[in-house]
Amino acid sequence: MLGLLREQGLATLVVLHDLNLAARYADRVVVLHEGRVRADGAPAAVLDPTLIEEVYAVRTEPRDAGDGARQFLFRRAEGEPA
Repeated sequence: MLGLLREQGLATLVVLHDLNLAARYADRVVVLHEGRVRADGAPAAVLDPTLIEEVYAVRTEPRDAGDGARQFLFRRAEGEPA
């Protein structure tokens, strides 16, 4: 569905909790933390491993998905309960 929306070239606001989908399909990402905008911009600039760990308490390993898109592997941050 996200690919189809992107192909239409229309402005679309989508709320996602899946950062890999946001990295693949969004032109712009806004990261909210505790009700405030923490970061806003292009996915490659905003979806930074340090920011993701601070906001979501998970470590990330950015990877190339093989088609030029960025994807993340997620790991629990140090000190977080299992």
